Amino acid sequence: MDQLWDLVAAAGGIAPAERRTVVDEPVDLPDGKPDRWRHGYRLRGVMTDCRGIDDTAAPGALRPGTLRLRDADGPLQPGTDYLADEHWAALTRRRPLRNPQAAYEYSLLRVDLLLADGRFLRGHSHLSNPQPPGIPDGSKPLATIFVPYAGEDPVLIPWTDVARTPLSAPQLDRLPTARKAIADGRPVRITCWGDSVTAGGSASSERTAYPSQLGDLLRTAGIPAEVSTVAIGGSESHEWLSGGAAPNGADWRNVAATEPDLITLEFVNDAELDPSRWPSLYDEILARVRAAGADLLLLEPHFTRPDWMHIDRIDAPDPRPYVAFLRAFAARESVAIAAVSDRWHRLYAEGVAYPTLLRNGINHPDDRGHRIYAEEAAAVLGVQPD
Repeated sequence: MDQLWDLVAAAGGIAPAERRTVVDEPVDLPDGKPDRWRHGYRLRGVMTDCRGIDDTAAPGALRPGTLRLRDADGPLQPGTDYLADEHWAALTRRRPLRNPQAAYEYSLLRVDLLLADGRFLRGHSHLSNPQPPGIPDGSKPLATIFVPYAGEDPVLIPWTDVARTPLSAPQLDRLPTARKAIADGRPVRITCWGDSVTAGGSASSERTAYPSQLGDLLRTAGIPAEVSTVAIGGSESHEWLSGGAAPNGADWRNVAATEPDLITLEFVNDAELDPSRWPSLYDEILARVRAAGADLLLLEPHFTRPDWMHIDRIDAPDPRPYVAFLRAFAARESVAIAAVSDRWHRLYAEGVAYPTLLRNGINHPDDRGHRIYAEEAAAVLGVQPD
């Protein structure tokens, strides 16, 4: 690792994170206390540009200590005139204000690349979802350098020769209904059931959300597939079992009505439930799936923000009890499971800083992250994408 850092230094070193300044931004502050993305005015400069989502700030992008507010009467004082959660860039007021405005600085993320010939390629900065620079023909990358927001240290990630292929094993023996449809040559009816990720959260289009990508992968491999999506952002699996009483409209009958051969389950939100609820909850889910005449395919959740996962290194394995539960449940009940979490963990060995795949900077994967879901689910069905 030290030799790689020496090569970086010899190539001119790492440029600091790009910084930007905003002045005179009109702010409409609500009353109350700021609550992450849930309540408060979010500073426009640090808003992520996710499809269909316009109220999520990139946490950590606002440079601490740079925020200044004033209104028609002069400068405003934090704690007295307004409240600010700088990490989430959320603001509220403590008293009526006259035409308040904000000034602040924020920084961007970047991915650079060190090549074996000693060249150092600088990537393009982005608020939450930076892309690595292209690798010139005939060049071999030695390391990726993830440049986080200002004030944090760059992370050097050595490239390895690890295979960049799906990790899930074929499990058609656990998918008898889907296997029969394939054997009969008729389209496999797949219903992708879940929360905002399944609904396409932060994919650039419906076609790049993982349900669509899964259908494309199967059809390209010669397996006719009809893929439906039944998902509600922010939902948890238990809400769908409440007989239509959930305020968000979650209703199991909408899943069963698709008459699926196979139901994929993705609920990253279930990771936040009390673990004591999982056994009975997933027993009921499995019973309902089988009563509907379908197979169940569990999709391990992707990685979310490191602090949400309680890890302090982006190369750490997944410590979430929910993932361990899903694996144990799948083994005990002979249920198919896609190794999505393991695949995200392997990104580090592929030279990728996994947070750069979170388009909203929190918990929504970009197109590459959706591709991982699709590839791992397809691998369970015996399809190994190139």
